[in-house]
Amino acid sequence: MMTVICETNKRSVIVLTPNDERLTGAVIQEMRAVINCNNLEHVIIDFTAIRYLMGGSAVGPLVKLNQELRSESRQLVFCNLSTEIVEVFRISKLIKIFEVSSNVAVALAKLREK
Repeated sequence: MMTVICETNKRSVIVLTPNDERLTGAVIQEMRAVINCNNLEHVIIDFTAIRYLMGGSAVGPLVKLNQELRSESRQLVFCNLSTEIVEVFRISKLIKIFEVSSNVAVALAKLREK
């Protein structure tokens, strides 16, 4: 997993880019460990390599991570989602609760505005 830490308007942001093609509960646990170790204000997850969500074992932990970060006034943004993943989020109505951007640069720009 590639990790980049940067700042936008004095807000710390971590960009996580999982290398796996499938997003599983184990991958999300690895991301959660990185997030918890760095304790940064906002999180961007770059889905460039991700092509498949592994059902509830991936979706449930993503929802939980989003809820936890929001409860701490932190923000989670997904970017570079495949068409298939966008469709899963749309059908399951999760697209309404997740912040989604087209790419990392757009996600960083959105965070700068906040």
